[in-house]
Amino acid sequence: LMAISHPIVAEIARGVYCINEFGMDSLFLITGAERALLVDTGTGVFDLPAFLKTLTPLPVDVALTHGHVDHAGGMGCFDRVYLHPADFTGALSVTPETRRDFAGQILQMAGGIFACTPDDVRIYETRPELLPLKEGDVFDLGGVHVDVYETPGHTPGSICLLDRKNRILFSGDTLSYGPVF
Repeated sequence: LMAISHPIVAEIARGVYCINEFGMDSLFLITGAERALLVDTGTGVFDLPAFLKTLTPLPVDVALTHGHVDHAGGMGCFDRVYLHPADFTGALSVTPETRRDFAGQILQMAGGIFACTPDDVRIYETRPELLPLKEGDVFDLGGVHVDVYETPGHTPGSICLLDRKNRILFSGDTLSYGPVF
C-alpha cells in the first residue's frame, strides 16, 4: 500500500469543499461567484495557498473558528486572517514546535497511512494581520452569504460560520465528537 501524499478533498455541496489535512484536521473552502472563504488553516504541513488554487481561481478570505494549533497553525501563509479577538493571543502563541508536536501525535495514531511527517510543518517568516470577527458579521462571497456566530466555550473566542445558501454550519470544535488534546 502507498501512503497518502496529498490532502483528501471532498465536495460536500456545490462549491463547498472539505479538505482533510492528513487526518490532523479538516479545513473548508466555501466558494461564491466573486470570492471564496477558507474556514480554518489546519496545522500547516503543506502549501495551502497553492492547493487552494487547484480548487478555485477566486480571491480567498480566511476565517478561523478558534485559535488552536489544528485550526490556526497554517495561518502564517496568509497576509490577513479573521478571528475573534478573544483568541488572538492563543493563535499567536502557536509555534512551529507546538505544530510539530501536534502533527507527530496525530500521525503516530494514523499508523503510517499518510506520507506526511512532523518535519513537513512549514515555517512562516511573517505573521498575518489579525482582523476581528464578531457576532453578526457576514462574508458576502457573491451569491453566498456566510454569517458569524459567537459560540464561546471551547475557547473564549470560538465562532461558528453559517453558509445560508447550503444550510451548512461550520462549527470548528464547538461540536466536537473526538478527543481534544
